[in-house]
Amino acid sequence: MQKFRMLVLTDHAAHTRENSVYALLHELRKHPRCEQIDTASRSVPKNALFFQHGLQRSLFVAPVDDGFHFRSDGLAFKNRLRQASLREYDVILLRLPHPVPDEFWRFLTGIYPERQIINRPSGIQLTSNKHFLLQLADLCPPMQLCKTEEDIIGFKTSSPSC
Repeated sequence: MQKFRMLVLTDHAAHTRENSVYALLHELRKHPRCEQIDTASRSVPKNALFFQHGLQRSLFVAPVDDGFHFRSDGLAFKNRLRQASLREYDVILLRLPHPVPDEFWRFLTGIYPERQIINRPSGIQLTSNKHFLLQLADLCPPMQLCKTEEDIIGFKTSSPSC
C-alpha cells in the first residue's frame, strides 16, 4: 500500500483555538496511507519569498506530530522548521484564507500539478466570489448581487422573504 506525504499550505496568523486545521491534521495522521504531514504558513517570515513574491520554489515547513496544536504564538508553525521542496510531497492541501492573489495560484500551479492539490486553485478562483452563488439560485434563498445602496433597497422591497 502506497503511503502519501502531504504538505498543508495555510496562514496561522488569524487562527483561533476553534480552527479546524488542527483536528483535521491530527485525524489525517492516523490514516494508514499517511506517511507524513508538514505545514507551511504564509505568516512565517522565511516563507515570504514563496507566498508573497513567487520567487522561491522551496519553503520552510514544520512537522505535524503529537505536539501540533493551536498556540496563540503560532509555535506549531515555527518550531523545528526545515527547508523543503514541493517535489517531496505527493499532495498539497490548501487551507489559505483570503485574500490570495491570482498570481500566487498561477505560480503554485506552474510548479506543482494542480491535479495533486486538494482545494484546487482553479476551483477556488471559480467559487470564491459571490457571483458564483448566482449560478446556484435554485439551491439558495432569494438573492441578488448588489453594488449600490439603491440595489439593496430595491432587492429588499421586491423580495417576499425580506
